[in-house]
Amino acid sequence: MNTHLYNPDYLRETQKLLENMKRDSYSPLLSRSGKIADIGCGVGADVNNMAQLGHKDCKFVGVDADQGMIDQANLNKGERGNVEFLVGNANALPFAGGELSGLRAERLAQHLANPAQVFDEFHRVLKDGSPVVIVETDWNSVSFYNGDNQTVQRLREYLVAHQVKNGGAATNLIHYLETAGFTHVSIRLYPLATHILEQCIATLRIDYALTMMEQNGYITQEAHRTFLNTLRQADSSGCFVCSINLVVVTALK
Repeated sequence: MNTHLYNPDYLRETQKLLENMKRDSYSPLLSRSGKIADIGCGVGADVNNMAQLGHKDCKFVGVDADQGMIDQANLNKGERGNVEFLVGNANALPFAGGELSGLRAERLAQHLANPAQVFDEFHRVLKDGSPVVIVETDWNSVSFYNGDNQTVQRLREYLVAHQVKNGGAATNLIHYLETAGFTHVSIRLYPLATHILEQCIATLRIDYALTMMEQNGYITQEAHRTFLNTLRQADSSGCFVCSINLVVVTALK
């Protein structure tokens, strides 16, 4: 995972922006008993939130491939006895077949080079009738209402094709789930908008994306400079707007 894009500070900023969507994504899991896993848990904020809200007989387990994230998650969990954090890979989860009563993964699929294998693994570790909840960013939906439209289009294309391994994941989640054998699939769309440039940069890291685009020849230095200046001017005058969609897809094994 690219630490320029994904670090504890970035994840905390994103958490603030997406609180309502996150709570809704927890709901299919909170009435379950047994063991619930959050895959790609980062510093564990969602695991701790679900542990506070969930069934008293439920254990919540966060799994992340990054040891640093897990170390921070263990510091964050405090004295909660129904929370555990494990280092693990989504390709080979540290659970027996049918061990889990529910599974959640937020903004994980966009990083997967082999999504089919991972969704098969999700199916393997869940009990029959158990829910899976997948949250993903639709990078192709990024819109700016300021700045040159050609630069916006190139930014959108870069975010989908180059910023992450699987930038089009959001549009394929239903296919991934159904191919892996899940049923009762449903999808909800969460349009998010900000009028604050600093918040946009903190959560979407467009500054980093534009820098990479310039370095790799997708835009010129002048286009990069002009686009950011236009956004700053719009922000200072109260006219900045950026929007993006997230999708929450739920299904049953």
